[in-house]
Amino acid sequence: MLTLNLIFLLFFLYNDFNYICYMKKLSVILSLFFLLSVGCVARQNATSKSESTIRHTVAFKLKHPKGCAEEVEFFEAAKKLPKIPSVHNFEAFRETSTKNDFEYFFYMEFESEMGYEAYNVHPDHVEFVEKYWVKYVDKFIEIDYKALQE
Repeated sequence: MLTLNLIFLLFFLYNDFNYICYMKKLSVILSLFFLLSVGCVARQNATSKSESTIRHTVAFKLKHPKGCAEEVEFFEAAKKLPKIPSVHNFEAFRETSTKNDFEYFFYMEFESEMGYEAYNVHPDHVEFVEKYWVKYVDKFIEIDYKALQE
């Protein structure tokens, strides 16, 4: 009786083992297919973004000292800029290096030339430039760029 039970146990374990191996192989194949699919889609999206995306950067120095009321007012007004429909990934930075005279940095992206042009003439951008930029910025450098084509 013990050998019969042992034979049944080995038979079920063997079948379970084959089933487990089959499921592992299937899961590996499905996982690879999924990763390849996602990778192709991501590459396609990255390529289309990098070919048309405009990255707009501005490094600048304010006329007033750090921490003053004018600085607070300036950056409070700048919070309207990312709300302009064509602006994506807006960020404001404080300089940490002493390698240049600029103290702050704005970064934003536009999906196309048309989005960038729409930003330049948008009433919120025009108002920010006229009321705050001209009044508070001492000097700046603006650099707009696209990724190199492969």
